Amino acid sequence: MSGTPSIRLAAYQEEDEPGWVLLGWNALVGYSYQVQYKTNLTQATWLNLGSPVVATDSTAWFWCSTDSDPRQFYRVFQLP
Repeated sequence: MSGTPSIRLAAYQEEDEPGWVLLGWNALVGYSYQVQYKTNLTQATWLNLGSPVVATDSTAWFWCSTDSDPRQFYRVFQLP
């Protein structure tokens, strides 16, 4: 797609929010994005994390819990 930004994912964890990570990425307004995760990069399958996020600004955000496993790997992709 022309004009599609490359996804640059940043994760933030604040001291006063243990067990939660805020993911943020460059986005196109009105487009939907799916956040996925793995707990081990040798796993074959990525798991969806929540419902798709519809961007309302040039940066999209998603809060996710790390209580079940503090080590998680994330990816975000733009839905068609």
